[in-house]
Amino acid sequence: SGYKADPSYFVGTPTFSNDTVTVSGPEKEVSQVNKVSVQYEIGETLTETKYFTANLVMYDVNGNPIATKNLKLSDSKVDVTIPVLSREVLPLSVSFTNKPSGLQLTSSQIDISPSTIEVAGPQDILQSLKNISLEPLDFTEVSPSNNVFEAAVNLPSSCKNLSNVPTAKATLDLSGYATREITVTDFAVKNLDPGKSATVYTQNLTATVVGPENEISKLTAGNLVAQIDMSGKENFIGHTEMPVTINVSGASDSWVYGQYMANIGVSDKTG
Repeated sequence: SGYKADPSYFVGTPTFSNDTVTVSGPEKEVSQVNKVSVQYEIGETLTETKYFTANLVMYDVNGNPIATKNLKLSDSKVDVTIPVLSREVLPLSVSFTNKPSGLQLTSSQIDISPSTIEVAGPQDILQSLKNISLEPLDFTEVSPSNNVFEAAVNLPSSCKNLSNVPTAKATLDLSGYATREITVTDFAVKNLDPGKSATVYTQNLTATVVGPENEISKLTAGNLVAQIDMSGKENFIGHTEMPVTINVSGASDSWVYGQYMANIGVSDKTG
């Protein structure tokens, strides 16, 4: 008791080196123990984490200290930590996976709600943070008709989300973008074990390509390649269905929307 927090800091719940203690002695006297607590007068405004060791005191149900030589505690003292963290309001930002290399989205094309959250954390960590990143958005899930996403707020493990906002809504402005269906006929297999051969039985896939209308209108099947990655399947032999990644060439601002699968057979090379 007796401590205050500087308004620019967050004071967390005290933690103890032991959360429980064993009381032993005559059964009648042990039954009178309602709780065991720490009494410690700090008497200062905290601006950094406070560490101290304090005596444990037994109390009865009425809140009166119990002083008797007949009772013993398994620990007479406990180490206490009162965490004190800096506070700061930081903007939220969004990152992407599978985004076309040439596509540059401006800040006016990305709306995040809420745009900021209040964070508590060690001062050196907060000073190194310019923003708080959301869980990356996968561009294979982005299209003009599917452009609003709920994404988790990612914080360093040493920080706390004081705003208690676990997710944020990211809206992408894809005005001027369109979709076009193109048949993919070119399949490639990568990371195949050198001692094996593969046959792709799927002959074609209809892929939805997203991009500026003047860019995707010029694309043909020759611009799309469906890649099957055998990483982690090096020992596989037989027939299976595998996910494919469809790459677009000759269109730096375009990408393929959706998930696709292909049938493949793998066998040992002979002779």
